[in-house]
Amino acid sequence: MTPELQAAVESLEFDVAKQGQLYYLLPDYKTRIKLVCQALRAAEQGRRQVESEVVQLVIKARSLERLVRRWKREAILLRLEVADTNLRYYDLLMAVASKHEGETRHQTAKRYICEAENNATTGTARQVPNGDLSHGAGSGSQQYNAPTSALLAPRKG
Repeated sequence: MTPELQAAVESLEFDVAKQGQLYYLLPDYKTRIKLVCQALRAAEQGRRQVESEVVQLVIKARSLERLVRRWKREAILLRLEVADTNLRYYDLLMAVASKHEGETRHQTAKRYICEAENNATTGTARQVPNGDLSHGAGSGSQQYNAPTSALLAPRKG
């Protein structure tokens, strides 16, 4: 036998012996089946846990979707209410035929309202100093209740 052939045979014998030792390290088929069953049970338990988490996330997502829809409805209603208030305010300002010098149309309208309410309660005319619109009736402390405010209010439910 040539030295090369001898080395090949020895290498092959070593490999066979090594595989034989590894074979004895492997569990028998019953143990392998038990290990596979345990792995399958663990995988099934993990799958159930993942499914449960997915269901919980879907429930939360639906709840958030309802909340977003409600907020969108409320935002639309608020925009309508602001538009209605702006129209009414503009209408009030345009009711002032001419503003007084040094005043804005708003200040003139407020002065007219204060003077009219003062005349109605006391029967005398009272002059409101220019620019001093923080006192008297109509100082903005009362909230205007538009007839449509009940329709524009957010619905419960």
